[in-house]
Amino acid sequence: MNVFGANLSKPQLLASLGAVLATIAVYLFITKTRTGWALQAVSEDRQAASLMGIHAQKMFILAWAIGAACVGVAGSLMAEYYYIYPEVGSMFGSIAFVIVALGGFGSISGVFIAGLLIGLTEVAGGYYLNPAYKYLLVFGLYFIFIVIRPQGIMGKKA
Repeated sequence: MNVFGANLSKPQLLASLGAVLATIAVYLFITKTRTGWALQAVSEDRQAASLMGIHAQKMFILAWAIGAACVGVAGSLMAEYYYIYPEVGSMFGSIAFVIVALGGFGSISGVFIAGLLIGLTEVAGGYYLNPAYKYLLVFGLYFIFIVIRPQGIMGKKA
């Protein structure tokens, strides 16, 4: 199937659609529900959120549960393309950290932009250079960007 000039198989299209839908679902949950607002409040200022009646410990547990659910969804979507073994997540975890740091901790839109930037860097690096160097490009971009703008793309200065 041809999508915007790229040939995608049905599993690739399904994985892409699943990732987009999961991202939208988490974004809407965090920005449009009272529980999502409580999660944001605890992440901004735990003590102030507790004073407002938000049970911070429950929010931490919920945040971990949401993260675990996202990892489960990502793993199931990627299982079609990667050999699964216990350490398979180490590189993906490192890339995820780079994306969050590059986007700006606490900025959902910044993380989205950074995810696109890192994804395009990986694809371009794998296409134009030896695919073994794509991670070198990603971490090199991260290093350069953090030196120039340590708070990330959408992060606020401390």
